[in-house]
Amino acid sequence: LFSSSSSRSWVSSMVSMPSTDTAATITGNAIIYKPASGNVLLGSRLADIVRESGLKEPQFQFVPCLDNQIATKLMTAPCINGIIADSSLYNIQRLAEQAPAACICSQPSGATTAYLSAGGDRRQPIRDIAQHAFRRSGQCPTCPHVLLVHADVYDNQSFINELKDAVSGLTAAPGWRQEAMLGPLAAPLTEQERQELSQVYGQETWLLKPTGQEMGTLIYTPGIRTGVALDSPLLQHIRKLPILALMRVESTELATAMQKKLSYGQAAIIYSQDETEISAWQQTMADCAALYINCCPHARPALQPFGSWSNTILSTHPAPGGKNYLIPLCKWAENARPQRRGKQRNIAFSPWEVLVPKPSPDEAMRLTTAADSISYWWENEFGITHSLSPHPQQQTTLRYLPHPVCLRAENEATDTEISIALMAALKAGSEVYLSTATLRPWMPRHLEGLGVHITLENRMDYLKRLPELANTGVTLRDPAATVQDMAAAAACGLKVNNSPILGNARIELLHYLREQYITRIQ
Repeated sequence: LFSSSSSRSWVSSMVSMPSTDTAATITGNAIIYKPASGNVLLGSRLADIVRESGLKEPQFQFVPCLDNQIATKLMTAPCINGIIADSSLYNIQRLAEQAPAACICSQPSGATTAYLSAGGDRRQPIRDIAQHAFRRSGQCPTCPHVLLVHADVYDNQSFINELKDAVSGLTAAPGWRQEAMLGPLAAPLTEQERQELSQVYGQETWLLKPTGQEMGTLIYTPGIRTGVALDSPLLQHIRKLPILALMRVESTELATAMQKKLSYGQAAIIYSQDETEISAWQQTMADCAALYINCCPHARPALQPFGSWSNTILSTHPAPGGKNYLIPLCKWAENARPQRRGKQRNIAFSPWEVLVPKPSPDEAMRLTTAADSISYWWENEFGITHSLSPHPQQQTTLRYLPHPVCLRAENEATDTEISIALMAALKAGSEVYLSTATLRPWMPRHLEGLGVHITLENRMDYLKRLPELANTGVTLRDPAATVQDMAAAAACGLKVNNSPILGNARIELLHYLREQYITRIQ
């Protein structure tokens, strides 16, 4: 595995590097750790701590280098099977094209957005903004960077004054001073970022203008900019600045649409006391990896994991720090039948009864045990809502939601393998697109009634159809995919899963589901 960090996240690196590298080590991987070129000293110290814990070469290797062709060559080397990266969406997409066969695990990088509705408690978001919005000088991935405010609240001058007073009370100073609430930025600002600290666009105004505290330092007081529009250049840089953007919205529907666009599916927050409004918001924001109701995010492993991307390259990857995070860091093979089986087989598709020709006794046994495994894990893991937080006033739950999938079946694929994948996808509730090189007799007769979209096409036509499939938001389940196929899919923004189809549903069902964490104040 190759582990890399961003030059703008030195504080995040102190948290994410030990945890992600520990996860990679537990799963038996050798690690190449490359710190960002601006954080070599910190990376060297972190590497020393890792070595002191017992990890030695060649299991752990520290390779500092510039973020240029050398780093690209390292990450795309044939020996690299996985990449743990802290980078932007653009860089992750480029990386997926350059290293299509590698499993990419990325930290979240969207702008967390909060929405204060007309029926929300106006004091709670002010307290949360003052406590969380400028954590790590506004550069924490889970900080709310944008606050959408309903027009009825936005036009209330009392709310605006209270928010200004709360934020202006935050002290920016070097970290060794006791009164410091905001420390220095992680890296020098670019020219465009420096301009964002002073200029405004269109109807924007400074409610609180950030200022530099000491000559020659990267310490700035927090700022609040009002009247920010959805196309404002500020939103492209706000994750790197100690600025809160206030946006006026007329309705919850408009706010939800803006949240989906700005957050990249990472995390979204709502402040409301209306349960009907909250329920509708949750359904609309189902694409988000983490939802927060009347509270701000504060990442805690196993309880409140970090969010993940909504783009299809990384959409189904388990959240870092979550209960399923270790699974993609392993390669799985089926050496025995699954042992845990459900008490009642509840499967919509029963292939051992409909396959033509009939499966052999051994294949029929594999199908029935896979169906029993799917039933068991659906009843005990994927089909239920998990309560993770024991805190009586704040509850965090985990639920699994289906996502659309395209299953590719080549001539070499057996009826048993195709059937296991179909059983798992249909049980998960996924919309299934079946691309097959051969239309087998049982397919149209028994799958069309279950809503499966069947397309008979050779591999060349299938690859030509990737841009069309990308518009449906599917991930590709293609065990026969080559590196070239995966590169072509990555260029279209598609994720390809070419791992073998398994009868163990604890692994197989994850290919058709994604996690969503919901935290709320009771």
